[in-house]
Formats: sequence, structure tokens, C-alpha cells
Amino acid sequence: MQIKIQQAFDQQEEAYAMWIGFSDPDYGDMYFVLGNSTNTNVEGSSPPEHTAATLDDMFQIGSISKTFLGTAMLLLESSGDLSLNNTVQELVPNFALEFPQHANYTVENLLRMETLVPDFLNDEEGIINDYSQNISKWYLVEEIVNYVLQR
Repeated sequence: MQIKIQQAFDQQEEAYAMWIGFSDPDYGDMYFVLGNSTNTNVEGSSPPEHTAATLDDMFQIGSISKTFLGTAMLLLESSGDLSLNNTVQELVPNFALEFPQHANYTVENLLRMETLVPDFLNDEEGIINDYSQNISKWYLVEEIVNYVLQR
């Protein structure tokens, strides 16, 4: 399998590197790392040529998580475990009690991003502004969630 993945990677010209992971309950985990790392925290700079990509490289995943989440929600709906019309109140009642302004949003509202999210980009004392001043800073999930929920 690794040879086929390497051949496919070698034939393309768009990506500098590729990180692939598989997890199978019978065979365990397999990871493949191909190409050269472009991991950098300095805007406009590039790493030395031929710096091999490693499993320890960190990079932003962009918006791909929306695709996975949407697919997972539709699979749950097709199996009858969830409805796109379910509300936050129905699915996460403790959350809805603590943040009643979000209680009536439906799964569909959330997936379509129709929940009237506040403008975090122009919040001068917000987490986005803080991150733009120091892009190497790491945030705990709890810090991000608490920041968003307080807006």
C-alpha cells in the first residue's frame, strides 16, 4: 500500500506533502508521511528545501472539518439517530440551560451556519485579534469554546 500511495503522490504537483492515517481495529494504526514539510510560523518564509515531512508537523486544517461533520450528521440522520430538525435543547439540554440563546437552533441551522454567530473578526479584545498578534500561540479547546459562548 505504501508504494501505491507514494506513486500517487509522486504523480501530482499540487501538494508539498501528504499525511495519511488509517486506523483498523484488527490491524492497528498505519501512518504515511510523504514529501517535504512546509510548516512555518513566519509569514512569507519557507522551510529549507528537502526538509522531510514528519508525523510531528503541525498545520492548520482549514475548513475540511465541516465536510466531515456534515457527513457524520447526515449518516446519523439516515440511521434514525438524529434529525436535522433536532434542537440544541433536545440534544444538549445542559448546554441549552447554560446558554439559552442557543437552545432553539436546529442541527440544520448549525450545519448551514445560520446561527447568527457574532463578529469575532472585529472584536479588538477577542481571541482572533490575540491570535493574529501571536500566531504561534496555542489555545485550549475550553478557552475557545468559553470565549465563543460568552459572546
